[in-house]
Amino acid sequence: MATSIETPTNATIVVTPAKRTQAPRGKRVPVASVKARETQETRKTRRGTRAETLPPLRFRNIEDSDGDYEDDDQGTSSTLEELVGLVKCLKKAIDQQNSTIKDAQTELKELKEEQQIVKTQNTELQDEVRMLRDQVSALSASLPSTQSWASVVAGSNNTQATSVTTISPQQASNEQMTQKEANCVRISTAPRRDNATDEEVFTRYLNTEAANRHIQDALRQNEPTKEVKVIGVGTTKTGYVVRFADPQTATKAKTHPEWLQNLGNATKLVKPRFPVVAHRFPTTGMDLDNNKQQVIDKIMEENDMKTKDFKIDDIRWFKPEDKPLGMMASLGIWFDTAEAAKWTEMNGLVCDQRHIGSVEAYRMEKKRCHRCQKLGHLAWSCKEKTRCKHCSGEHDRRDCPPGTGAKCSDCDGPHRTGSQGCPGPVIPRTRQ
Repeated sequence: MATSIETPTNATIVVTPAKRTQAPRGKRVPVASVKARETQETRKTRRGTRAETLPPLRFRNIEDSDGDYEDDDQGTSSTLEELVGLVKCLKKAIDQQNSTIKDAQTELKELKEEQQIVKTQNTELQDEVRMLRDQVSALSASLPSTQSWASVVAGSNNTQATSVTTISPQQASNEQMTQKEANCVRISTAPRRDNATDEEVFTRYLNTEAANRHIQDALRQNEPTKEVKVIGVGTTKTGYVVRFADPQTATKAKTHPEWLQNLGNATKLVKPRFPVVAHRFPTTGMDLDNNKQQVIDKIMEENDMKTKDFKIDDIRWFKPEDKPLGMMASLGIWFDTAEAAKWTEMNGLVCDQRHIGSVEAYRMEKKRCHRCQKLGHLAWSCKEKTRCKHCSGEHDRRDCPPGTGAKCSDCDGPHRTGSQGCPGPVIPRTRQ
């Protein structure tokens, strides 16, 4: 059996049984060389250096190990809670961004719808202008050349009157009202004084018998109207409608208005007026509160209205009472004749050498209040609660919460108020 022997130099000598018997007994193993010993010493030094640099091993006691593990678990759980909170915050921020994007898309859609409405209105206006031109051309071609100058002038006047009636719905309604109330006279009077209940003073909102008695007595006191009889009296917002027996009697009461002085209380006849609106009218130097008549005279003079026998009865700014007047504003102008209003629509106005071409008939029945979203009046005179155009809530559109669904205040449908496809109620008509 072979035997292996390690020498000090880590060399292995294999001794077979035959050689072992032959080896001399008592002979010493050869000693390693100096170089081999130096190599061994170097290796031992390296092992000792490595042992010194290694950290000491520490063993935990059973009692201490549980507490250390609990601290590690708490640290891990707090880290997970922070991660969960961070995920929730990120999700909330993403939801808010999505809501903001959705609101922006809704507003963009509304702007596109409004632009489409404006385009449709412009197309309709162009069609109306084209139709008017065709009518004028047809009427001009139909005039015979054998007419006298007087008949031509009379025919042109009739043509203008007819075009005014057909073109402007507001003016047509005023003329229809005038024809319908041919035997009526409208009068206005000052409002009732505070805490005044005496029916012996002529004022607004008297009962029918008292108002009839006052008016009939006033007519009797005037010589031209002492035979005029009152058939009935109706109440209006600023006064009364007096019904006479026939149009001739009503004309007599109009042409002899001295009986109104007998009623007192600043009572006067109410004449039909024809309003227009001039948009983007300059406001510099236009003090309507203190110098309204001067402004009226200035407009009439710059537009040469006196030579045309036009007269402006009243003017006022169309703006909310709680907002200041800007550099430009819409000016309402009330004329005494339909011809004056139509001429202003067709030719525009001049103010301080500035041409104002955006003039249109004042059609109250088509106007929507942007404060309460109702039809028939404007925001500058509205005293109702503010309503949102988007959701019909009692707040301004700018304060509408993001993500709120649309709701129409006209039909309660799922769309904003005033949408083009709204099957809302019929537009109410109001008398001017």
